[in-house]
Amino acid sequence: AEELGAVVAPVVRRGFWGPWRIEIPVPWTRAATVGRVLSIAHRVFSASRRRYEIVVTPQEEPVPARLVAGTRRLETRAA
Repeated sequence: AEELGAVVAPVVRRGFWGPWRIEIPVPWTRAATVGRVLSIAHRVFSASRRRYEIVVTPQEEPVPARLVAGTRRLETRAA
């Protein structure tokens, strides 16, 4: 988490008998970023000398601010 940060937000799980599973959402459209994220994850986890698998998933693209600003807000009111 120190090197990958909250932007990537990896989820690490350990099975009872299986390897550690590192799930990392990555921005598919930015190959250099994907490569850096995988390199850091591999370096960090290979140092532990435990079995692990890295699973990458597509990272949600942020919604441009201009689209958010132009949307209507729905309000509910209690009667």
